[in-house]
Amino acid sequence: MKQKGVDQDTLDEVAEYFFKMRGNIKLLSSGVPYTVDTVKLSSMAEMSRNTLLQYLQNLSEARLIQLLYSDVTNVKRLQKPDKIYMENTNMLHALATTQVNEGTEREVFFINQLSAAHVVEYSKASADFTIDHQYTIEVGGRSKDGKQIAGVANSFIASANEEYVLGNKIPLWLFGFLY
Repeated sequence: MKQKGVDQDTLDEVAEYFFKMRGNIKLLSSGVPYTVDTVKLSSMAEMSRNTLLQYLQNLSEARLIQLLYSDVTNVKRLQKPDKIYMENTNMLHALATTQVNEGTEREVFFINQLSAAHVVEYSKASADFTIDHQYTIEVGGRSKDGKQIAGVANSFIASANEEYVLGNKIPLWLFGFLY
């Protein structure tokens, strides 16, 4: 009778994977949102580019990180993500080796709350994110003035430290009700 369970080779492979990716995950949690350089990341993790991309996909499917693409329908998506974020703010704080960047924390919260029911894309043009291919969102603090999204249709500012909606500024905390 064959025993059920995980064999030692599989455990060794998982352990090796964990230790190689641990440094990259800590890097992600300590800095500003990471623009992906697959060559540099794969070198740091001592693995091939293809293996790195597969590991990133696995981490995303395990809901440890969020991979953002500038166009989720593009074939380029198969090559590499545009930005990598931690999955949520709890993980961001738990894994950070330095003080968490306030802007990163805001963006991680925003992505986490919206990605459960909406398509969140990295916006290369004028703002931080595009939601459901139609809304442009800039995430920032109270001083965010909207210059980055001026003249862009359906554009809004998700603003921290705001208590109520004012024009196209939406308090960041309100997005917490969308999860």
